[in-house]
Amino acid sequence: MSDNQPPSTPSPRSSSPALSSSSWASSMLPSTPRDISPTPSSQTAEASLREREIALQKGLEQLADEKVKLAQEKDLRERERKANDVERRNNDTYRENNDKVRTDLERDRANLAARQRAPVRFIHPRYIGIVAGMRIGRSSR
Repeated sequence: MSDNQPPSTPSPRSSSPALSSSSWASSMLPSTPRDISPTPSSQTAEASLREREIALQKGLEQLADEKVKLAQEKDLRERERKANDVERRNNDTYRENNDKVRTDLERDRANLAARQRAPVRFIHPRYIGIVAGMRIGRSSR
């Protein structure tokens, strides 16, 4: 038996410029992550990047916490200031009232002292004219 195999033909090579430029262009593209096997240095860089991202996230959380604390302290200071203003107004009002009370008290003390220096007897209204006449009569003598 004879082997009647068809003659082997060489695979057709494309001499078309589109196909050759396409493979040239694809060779110029950056490789995709699937094509790259992780190297120890890239793994270290990724771990370092993750650590920095975590540290930044923690820093942002701390900053947010500090902002909240500062806002609370500001609110507290504002309420204290308002309370002090109210107290100051109350003190001013109290001081004014106290000054008025002291003035009234001094006037009352002076009136009391004047009354104590000049003894006054109760005289019935019917006798006021008689007593007044007696005094006038006595002083004329």
